[in-house]
Amino acid sequence: MPTRETLGVALAQTGDYSCAIAAWREFVKLRPREYTGHYNLGLMYEMSRQPPAALESFRAALPQR
Repeated sequence: MPTRETLGVALAQTGDYSCAIAAWREFVKLRPREYTGHYNLGLMYEMSRQPPAALESFRAALPQR
C-alpha cells in the first residue's frame, strides 16, 4: 500500500491535482509538523490556480517562532 506521500507525488505527476491535494491534506493531518506535507500541498494548490490556499500552505511550512 503506498504512503500518502508516494500517492501525492504520483497523482501530481499525472496532473490529477485535486486528488493530489486530498492526499497531501491527509498527510498534513497525520504529520502536521512535517515541512514536506505543507510545502507539497502548497505546490498542488499553486498548480490548481488557488493562490490563497497555496500561500496558506507555504506559510504553514515555515518554522514556527
